[in-house]
Amino acid sequence: MAIDWNKEIKIGGDASAVPPTKTTMNLLPQQGESVNVGRIVLLGLLALALLAVVGKFGIVDRFAAVSARQGDLATAQAAYDEVKGKLVDYDEVQAEYRSFVGNASDDETIDALLAMELVAQAVEPSATVTAVGARDTLVTVNVKDISLDNLGRLADTIKAQPMVSDVAVTKAANSDEANVTAMLQITLNGGSDSKKGK
Repeated sequence: MAIDWNKEIKIGGDASAVPPTKTTMNLLPQQGESVNVGRIVLLGLLALALLAVVGKFGIVDRFAAVSARQGDLATAQAAYDEVKGKLVDYDEVQAEYRSFVGNASDDETIDALLAMELVAQAVEPSATVTAVGARDTLVTVNVKDISLDNLGRLADTIKAQPMVSDVAVTKAANSDEANVTAMLQITLNGGSDSKKGK
């Protein structure tokens, strides 16, 4: 049998089918979903909002707080420098003060705590103390709500203290015998003597 090479060969198909003519091949597979632009825009806006919040609270507010603290520090430093500048002449001012009041030695002055201790122990149990003052060796105590008899006994009790050299009652006034308002002037011994008697 002889083969007819000019005969058209059909392999199970229609004779009218056209063979493909494409000479290139697309290797990229087709994706089933298209790009959702709205979703991308929404995610971008959320990312920008998150970035803005982190920038505001994490960076801008921190810098503002640091700036405020630096301002407070500068104000405090300026106040400190002003006070320090005023204290530069302290020795001169103290020397001038001593020239006016004289140089009082420690033996001529009293310890303020010692005077307050005297008032607490000797005066307060008997009367209401309204004011206490101390200068050099003189302690002034204003009392109220005490009778005249108790005021006299109080003066004697204070004078019996070893640190006291004299007691004077001045400006005694009363609305009745039981409610006297008075000022006690207590003269203490010199500083060393009063500390010995403590």
